[in-house]
Amino acid sequence: MLTPDHKNPDHKNPGRESRDHKNPHAQSPGSPTSTTHKLTTRWLPGPHHPADTPLLVSETDFRLHHIKDLPRACWAGWRLSRLWPGLEGAVALLLWADPLRRRIGSVSVWRSADDLDRFVRLRAHADIVRAYRGKGTLTTRTWESIGVPGG
Repeated sequence: MLTPDHKNPDHKNPGRESRDHKNPHAQSPGSPTSTTHKLTTRWLPGPHHPADTPLLVSETDFRLHHIKDLPRACWAGWRLSRLWPGLEGAVALLLWADPLRRRIGSVSVWRSADDLDRFVRLRAHADIVRAYRGKGTLTTRTWESIGVPGG
């Protein structure tokens, strides 16, 4: 279930596609704590239970060009999240949507970069990427964290 997130101010620094391992506290517009009128899920647990070791956090922010594509894109993400409990190395997942800004995304936490890479290559994920290529702008970042951020 999505719930509104009205707690945090809107940050103006644009997200960049990068692997930002050094600054885990940097906020991009897609961050679930950075916009004021966003809907979010609760953190969904994965099958991997973290110890006090570094984890890989991946943040995605997909801004659609047209509002008409938003419902199907959201539904595609929800369907994909059903696989979460069975994904090797998956620790936690948070989905978010900012309908007024035509944006959707996720914050996922992984045991390792190899686990994230395996997910990215998953056929169900690749099919969604292919279906929405050219329909918006995708920004991603990754960083290391001890524990689930904000979770």
